[in-house]
Amino acid sequence: MTAATRIDELTATRDTAAERVRDHNERVRREAEERFAALGGCGTCRGRGWVVTWDTLDCMQGSYAEYDSCGEEACTPATREASGYHPTNLKYDRNRSSVWYPPAHEEAHREQLVRASERANAELYDEVERWTPAAGKLVEVVKAGGGKKAFRVPVGTIGLVKRVFTNDWGTAKAVVVTEEGAKHFPAFKLLAVVDPEPDTSPWDQQEAAARKRDGVPMIVMVKRVTPKAALVTLVGAQEEHWVPLSQVPELGKAQVGKATSAYFPVWLAREKGFPIPGSSTPV
Repeated sequence: MTAATRIDELTATRDTAAERVRDHNERVRREAEERFAALGGCGTCRGRGWVVTWDTLDCMQGSYAEYDSCGEEACTPATREASGYHPTNLKYDRNRSSVWYPPAHEEAHREQLVRASERANAELYDEVERWTPAAGKLVEVVKAGGGKKAFRVPVGTIGLVKRVFTNDWGTAKAVVVTEEGAKHFPAFKLLAVVDPEPDTSPWDQQEAAARKRDGVPMIVMVKRVTPKAALVTLVGAQEEHWVPLSQVPELGKAQVGKATSAYFPVWLAREKGFPIPGSSTPV
């Protein structure tokens, strides 16, 4: 089953569930109106026994409205008890403690339908998100971009999304790296997800090789590791530094309290004031 087919199925399920909620609400309301009319309910006061005689209309809640008893001769406490409230609620009803509520069994059924609708909507949302380009997903360029042809990413290019960003013109773009190491910057709208959970081993190996080739080898003591950073000290030093795992991922697997070796980007080593091994001066 393709992603589009699965999304279409979930969309149909979501729409059906939402329609069941609407049908239920309409049925309960229609039956309540018919019952109210059959029992001789008063159309002037809607079975409440009072009417609004004045309102400033400046208050959304109708808190300053003035009321009077219903003037219909046929509207009596006995008839109102028999008919109950009309299912149309106005803003004044809450102020007068005369809000109509559906029968308890109907409300319980409605809640079941609403929960089913919410589950269907959440499942559809998750599936759409799953097939939306994002960091860590394998994508394909399926549309030709604008601008000069020399700078367009060829249609059919497949690569791993490393990150997404918005440029100065407000265009959502992605950094896409092919398995061969070529880096592209296509617009978000030109991409389609090929695999939302790909094997990233080739790209991990690329990055590890690049860090080893271009980075600065360091031996550090890991003091603490969080989901996004590690607190380290250089072996033999006291000053602690927070290091982002996005730049030195090896630290995420390091054992706290033990020394470990890792390759730091040059700019990060410079920022932390770390020395180059074999040199007495910082980077």
